[in-house]
Amino acid sequence: MFFVKKYHDGEMVEFRTPNYAKILRMMQTQPALTQYEMKEELGISITAIRKLVGQLLEKNYVEKNPDGSWRVIICPSM
Repeated sequence: MFFVKKYHDGEMVEFRTPNYAKILRMMQTQPALTQYEMKEELGISITAIRKLVGQLLEKNYVEKNPDGSWRVIICPSM
């Protein structure tokens, strides 16, 4: 099984799929990216994108700014 390690509030978080890391990286490098653009870049369904992004938002790993851009709160592991 593949795990991606990140840090949030001083604790290590492990994701079981590389799609989380890919989405987080896209949000960091392209904050204005839409979910449909993420879908096109990752080649997965919009339903999967919405589920993954929803989980990131729910756990407060990312925020949606008033202008629609993304703010990534979780930090990559060293």
